[in-house]
Amino acid sequence: MNLSTSLTLTFTALLTSTTIARADERAATLAATAQPAQPYHNAVSLQLMTLDTTAVAIQGEHDLGWKKLSVAVVLGVRTAATGDFGSTTLGAGVELRRWLHRPTTMKGWYVAARTDIARTAIEDMVDGHDIGSLVTWSAGISTGYRFVIRDRVEITPSIGSGLVVEGGGMSPVAARGAAMIGLTAGVTF
Repeated sequence: MNLSTSLTLTFTALLTSTTIARADERAATLAATAQPAQPYHNAVSLQLMTLDTTAVAIQGEHDLGWKKLSVAVVLGVRTAATGDFGSTTLGAGVELRRWLHRPTTMKGWYVAARTDIARTAIEDMVDGHDIGSLVTWSAGISTGYRFVIRDRVEITPSIGSGLVVEGGGMSPVAARGAAMIGLTAGVTF
């Protein structure tokens, strides 16, 4: 999946989520019945924007039961370099989400703060020795919308911005701003 396809899918999902969310809020306002209790408090998802033949990231999320907050923990691995060189990136992240406009958490609109750290090791495959490593740290804010289908399947597009700091080994430390686009799919329980 190339970058333009990923961006198109993410923006389409966000536009669709906005339309559905508005319709859902109107329907909820018209219905004078009480909201049922939330049937789930956890979610396990794949981050689809990172999913390809050389990478995978899995996310676990838990409802904290306080002020409509949840916390998501992410673990990922990627092997991107090919040919004479090899690379392995291991990463982890944590995201705190505040759910909006709902009596329950983990469904609908949310805002989030996130931080990630990753280490990339590069190896010369011909000579079989390590070339070096690079550490990447990022922090940012985002917003998204979670669709929950039949209280089990979740689809969550998100968009945000952040700061990325990279450096290590012979590389100087460099910082830059970055746009963040996300899309997860998984199960709730």
